[in-house]
Amino acid sequence: AAKAALSMRVRCFKCLDCARLFESKPEACERRGHTLEMAFGMRRCFACGKCGKSTYSLERRPRGACACGADAWRNRENDSDVRAVAAPDAFRPALAEWTSTSDVSALVNNI
Repeated sequence: AAKAALSMRVRCFKCLDCARLFESKPEACERRGHTLEMAFGMRRCFACGKCGKSTYSLERRPRGACACGADAWRNRENDSDVRAVAAPDAFRPALAEWTSTSDVSALVNNI
């Protein structure tokens, strides 16, 4: 569920002269007489490695730097902190079912 929203196949415009994909018809390419065609592309979610701001791009990596000045984009689809939300009735093992007894007692005694 959550991972599915981080990338999706979308219909886009492809400029054959610029070799770029656009979500809306690029006016600059039209003015210059470039050849445009409809295509399908993968819209991916990226996060800035410095400030964490999210953005979407049809390219493998967003062009340019973030507003904070960093040019360190990471694909949110690969983030380990992004998880699908489990159904409320899904089985969740108790702490003692996957942790040794000594680890559980150490946790309980330290709390």
